Amino acid sequence: ADAGVSFARTSISGFLPEGMEPPDSLLIPSRRVASHARSTAVRAMIGDACVGAGAMEVTGELAALFGVSVVPAHRRQGVQQALVAWRLNRAAAAGATFATIASFPGVATERNAQRAGFRVAYNKAILVRPGPGLTPAFE
Repeated sequence: ADAGVSFARTSISGFLPEGMEPPDSLLIPSRRVASHARSTAVRAMIGDACVGAGAMEVTGELAALFGVSVVPAHRRQGVQQALVAWRLNRAAAAGATFATIASFPGVATERNAQRAGFRVAYNKAILVRPGPGLTPAFE
């Protein structure tokens, strides 16, 4: 698979139930992120296998780190921390003095971000209203 497909599959994998194949509706925009001129997409590789992926965008002094996932077999081995460190170093080299990461509370991303020096700025509520004709994106 090409690098864009490898990035997209891995980056999306952590946001889906384990073992679920990413649908095209998510793969296509993720591949666009990987090739977008303002984005930097990075993969963590072990041999020929992509074991982690994430992206970032730097605008002026601000870097936004996003879309990071690590495949289940390689979690708890420092892959996500390495991806955070690599992106922060690249962002600083590009002139960023501030960086953001969005995360759900209490998950590995939050813990890894805090280890890298990030602090909670605010909490965001995500509200869902079930109703007739509304279907979940996945279950």
